[in-house]
Amino acid sequence: MFARYRGAIRRIDPDVLDTYFTVAEGPRRVGRDGVRYGSILYTPQAEDLVKLQGRDVWILPSLDNVGLIALCDEREKLLCYAAQQQLVKVGAKDEHARAAFARAARVRRLAKAYLPERDFRLETPTGQILREKAAFARSEEDALRKQRPAPPAPDVPLVRADLATDLKRPGRKRSPFRRLSE
Repeated sequence: MFARYRGAIRRIDPDVLDTYFTVAEGPRRVGRDGVRYGSILYTPQAEDLVKLQGRDVWILPSLDNVGLIALCDEREKLLCYAAQQQLVKVGAKDEHARAAFARAARVRRLAKAYLPERDFRLETPTGQILREKAAFARSEEDALRKQRPAPPAPDVPLVRADLATDLKRPGRKRSPFRRLSE
């Protein structure tokens, strides 16, 4: 019964569904070479690039292919597709890009940790010895400072002498400030 009364089955192209369910990012300006997304330059076809150059577009990333994005207007109407030529040729996916970016971050962290050692090795032996001598002298000076007692507090009155006598006298307290009329 169900098959008899259901009518024609409408099917939607998977590319249309991908475009519909992705979140647009933008606006991004299209330059003379294309548009940047995630520090990668994407270039549309030459005729589309000429039409869109200097305009603001919104980007819909492809869910299946990291080398392809859709360019849309502010109402998310599809204008054209843009591709990064190198990634399209090899068929890279999102997980490949994530793995590559994670590895690049690990390499940057290792390089950052290595830089001080590299600078030390690039110095002449004399420079290395002088650097170590200075570090040793600083550590000894810090150790000596910790062993010394704290300096005594200075025996300096904090209040002027003429005001101090007024403060010490019992009875009615006068203001140490003089009036302008006096």
